[in-house]
Amino acid sequence: MNTIIPNNFEEFLYWVKETTEKRWANLSESKKDGNWWSQKHDLFEGAKWVDPLSDEEVNALEIKWGIKFPDDFKSFLKILHRVDKCDFFEEEDFETNEITLRENHLFHNWRDEELIKERFANPLEHLKFDVFSSIQPSWLKAWGTRPETEAECIAVMEKWMEKASILIPVNSHRYLISEPTQKCNHVISMYGFDTLLYSLNLREHLINELRWDLGLDEREYDDEDADEKPAPFAVAKAIKAIKKSNEDSDCTEDESEETEETETEEAILAREAELDKWYEERRKAYIPIPYWEDVILSTSSGWSTIGLKFPYEKYNSVVQPVLRVDDTAD
Repeated sequence: MNTIIPNNFEEFLYWVKETTEKRWANLSESKKDGNWWSQKHDLFEGAKWVDPLSDEEVNALEIKWGIKFPDDFKSFLKILHRVDKCDFFEEEDFETNEITLRENHLFHNWRDEELIKERFANPLEHLKFDVFSSIQPSWLKAWGTRPETEAECIAVMEKWMEKASILIPVNSHRYLISEPTQKCNHVISMYGFDTLLYSLNLREHLINELRWDLGLDEREYDDEDADEKPAPFAVAKAIKAIKKSNEDSDCTEDESEETEETETEEAILAREAELDKWYEERRKAYIPIPYWEDVILSTSSGWSTIGLKFPYEKYNSVVQPVLRVDDTAD
């Protein structure tokens, strides 16, 4: 597939609108590409991008929420904004075991004041959960010594939040970094201490989130099953490996060693070289995110997404940004 994606950002947004709506216009036909994940949009037949905002409305939103939108996000709101259909997911109340259906929108509706208010509040609420209610409560080293009371802890966290860049809700728990205000800011996936650099900019983010909807989700299939539109090759290999493990569970250790496929040294070196190249590209493109970077680096996945290698082997020689509650007394 030789899809030409426009370089100009506003032209890119119009291309996104035209391409996605064309595929949504006949979803059953679009699904014939055999994509493994296409079922996620079963309810998107005939979906449209709707309710683009005017310049006046965008300016009013900045004033209302006390924030300055990056230029690319302003263009997004004025050209795309939101989709008029959504999926649903089941949400269980763990106290009553009651299950309700909750709407799952592709992108947030900025005319829904309560929704946007909730999304602005979520980052702090998710951090509070990880600090007080998580199975393994944590505390960010950048916050200093952990206070004795919950109220004092919250006061420290709120003061830190006032200094950190405001996170602009985009979709789900994905947020656009607001500062430093640039033409193209980074997008992070923020769920408490489970936070990582999700996309380098809004353009990359839209491609990542709408890959199938844009017809860009090319995957490598197992040639033997090509006519059956199987899972992506990597998934198919994993399934085969599991089946093989079950079939060989009664084999002796020597027998299983004989049948095991080993990766050649050349293949390992090539893979590591490719990974190092990716790290270097991310490092060059990444612009440090004050305050939130400490949260990103709290998990192993966070290190890799900003082009750094998590120091597994040197764990004790590197100052980690997050302490578990059991460690704060040291």
